[in-house]
Amino acid sequence: MPLLNYIIPKLLSAKEDYYKNIPENMGFDDSLKIYQSIHLNEYNNISREESLLRSNMYTFFNCHINSLDCITIFDCIRYYDTRFMCEKQFGNIILCLGKCMKVINGLRRFVNLFRMKKYPTSNSQTMDLSPLNKSHKHTIPIIHEKSVYYFNVTELVRIINSKLCNSEDFFSLSLPILNPYTNIPFSKTILYNIYFFIKHHTHINCALFEAFFRNNFDLHHFQTDNSQSILEYHINSLTKNNPNNELIHGINRMLNHVNKFLKSPKKHKLVIEANFPQGLVIEALKPYYNLFLKFRYCNNNQKRFYYKQLYFYKIEKFILFNPNFGRTRVNLNRNESDNGVRKYTSKSIILNPNYLPFHSNKNIISISDFFKTHICEVRPEEYFWNSHIFYPSVYEQHDNLIVDYCDSDSDSDSDSDSNANNELRTNETDANDAGTRLSAAFQQLFTTAGLNGPFSQETRTLDENPPQISGTIYPYSTVDVSDNQTEQPQQPSQPQQPSQPLTFITQESALLDPLDFLGR
Repeated sequence: MPLLNYIIPKLLSAKEDYYKNIPENMGFDDSLKIYQSIHLNEYNNISREESLLRSNMYTFFNCHINSLDCITIFDCIRYYDTRFMCEKQFGNIILCLGKCMKVINGLRRFVNLFRMKKYPTSNSQTMDLSPLNKSHKHTIPIIHEKSVYYFNVTELVRIINSKLCNSEDFFSLSLPILNPYTNIPFSKTILYNIYFFIKHHTHINCALFEAFFRNNFDLHHFQTDNSQSILEYHINSLTKNNPNNELIHGINRMLNHVNKFLKSPKKHKLVIEANFPQGLVIEALKPYYNLFLKFRYCNNNQKRFYYKQLYFYKIEKFILFNPNFGRTRVNLNRNESDNGVRKYTSKSIILNPNYLPFHSNKNIISISDFFKTHICEVRPEEYFWNSHIFYPSVYEQHDNLIVDYCDSDSDSDSDSDSNANNELRTNETDANDAGTRLSAAFQQLFTTAGLNGPFSQETRTLDENPPQISGTIYPYSTVDVSDNQTEQPQQPSQPQQPSQPLTFITQESALLDPLDFLGR
């Protein structure tokens, strides 16, 4: 800020501008001359407090003499924060910096008024082409790219929310806030001006923009810290602004998901027939679809479980109130023409168009208690609700239900689940078979060596005091040994077999694969 080293000496009533003509490559001699001139001219006939204030200010400027055009008020505050001084001295410094900031803000306001007069106005209508009243209290002027744009506050809030709540496949991906007339991002200065105008001139509560302000208008930290709020706002916007055909498609997917958990599909299955009025379907089931999306894609486990319990509680009440909602009956009328040809005409009749509204539960808290206290021990009914038409799996909290149904139906999801289970069982079977084959190979290896191994069926324990056999290291043997010779126990007479050389397991052979050893 080039004005800082000019305004503060003026506020201190300096006798001379010591930093006016400073060479680019300032040497030690030039710095020494400035120090001497300040010391000789600025500390005569002043109080001690004034002397300390001037000394601190000029010390800061002298330490940053090669970067006076870049220093800011915050650099000055950080510099004095690290120095040892009494509270009174630091308070005088902050007071001087506050006066300096007041002068700078006055100059900035003058510059903005000058730009408002000089720059051309780029719009005279709102975004919906209605007349714009520039002098209205809810009209905010914005200077952007050497042009003046006028916006209605509600219109600007709608633009901001649409950018901040942007999501890709229900994953938060906030976008920069752009000028709708030029598609150029607003600067942070403009965002601060918009925020304080909304805060001080309107009663609009913009939660996303408030959170964006709390994160210092940093998009990355904003979408990291507020992903759940972004998702819920996106779902509310989706169910409110989507066209009817997309809402009907989503409601049908929701009903297919609900019907999978019914104990008696023939009795309680929800079906929306094609000739049923779409307007009535959307009016009745749009709140349920909104709640379904929230519990489906929520990334907060506690909220997700709450939304899930509330959704199945509400949809069960809806089904029990009218299981025939969405169904029609077709009546065929037979007409005979003059030439004796029979013609049939059909007419669809809605069985029962009544439905239970989404917000139909009575308040369990009295109005007097609501106004008197914020403590309530009574929980809503969905917390202790036991379903009569759904399977118990709807109570599971750690279920895996976050599946994208945009490009696939329920059948493909069930097939993929069954394939995954079959693959898991196959892997377990292969592992068990491999373990069995390895045990048999070891047992055959020990039998060939004339030993009883730990994998035999007859003995399952090893000897506590195994005999020491020369050349035999592992496994432990159960035969009697004397003078390094093995004596075979007495066996009943059997037909003689061709004798085979006795094989011992040496240290080298113990390191080999047992299957390779048997192959040898």
